[in-house]
Amino acid sequence: MKKIFAILLLACVFVSGCGTPLIELTTDESQRIISYASYVVMRHNSAADKGVVKLAESADAAPNENANDESPAEEAASPQGESADSESADASQGQTAEASASAGNEGTAVASVSEAADLSGCTIAYSGIEEVSEYTEGTYFSMTPSSGNVYFIVRYTLKNDSSDAVTVNLMDQRPAFTADIDGTSYEAKSTVLSSDLANINNQIESGGTLDTIIMFEVPEGTAQTLNSLQVTVNGKTASLDVQ
Repeated sequence: MKKIFAILLLACVFVSGCGTPLIELTTDESQRIISYASYVVMRHNSAADKGVVKLAESADAAPNENANDESPAEEAASPQGESADSESADASQGQTAEASASAGNEGTAVASVSEAADLSGCTIAYSGIEEVSEYTEGTYFSMTPSSGNVYFIVRYTLKNDSSDAVTVNLMDQRPAFTADIDGTSYEAKSTVLSSDLANINNQIESGGTLDTIIMFEVPEGTAQTLNSLQVTVNGKTASLDVQ
């Protein structure tokens, strides 16, 4: 009986909330994290469309209890198919942006970024580059590249020249950026940074501006030479100014 009482007493101590309190997020912060996490998962899931089942097909198959059963041949082939998808996904993540750009450039080429992406009437202007060994946002988040690499940061400024406040939502448009840096093609790094141009979902007041970045990871010693930068979004590809 004493042992049971001691166990209950310890349980009360642990459940009482001793320790570091949890960080409370606002609704906007929670939604931003959920949206970005979904975007990252879907962006790297090469079989995302294979799990979709049309309602009509589901309804037709309902009366037949064995309709969803796989044949022995299908069961034998299924693991191989899953393995092939997994290998394909791993290989695609390991490729340089040169291969990614080739696939992304299947979109229609257009003259300007505003023709490809919905910027809600805002303009976008190049504002500089820099190389850093660590990137910090605010006082609460920092990123460090892999050993032997540095971050190549390209900065752009969005400006609202209209007479009304507008919301620029690039996060839902899922833009993909590729750059020619010192003669080598790189794909932009996926981040959770609120300043990342691919994550922007912000309201900009009339006459206001918003500073954003596009981050690349490059080997140390890479010359700070940005030859070109392209975005593929909404089935279209456009070049951004790099000077």
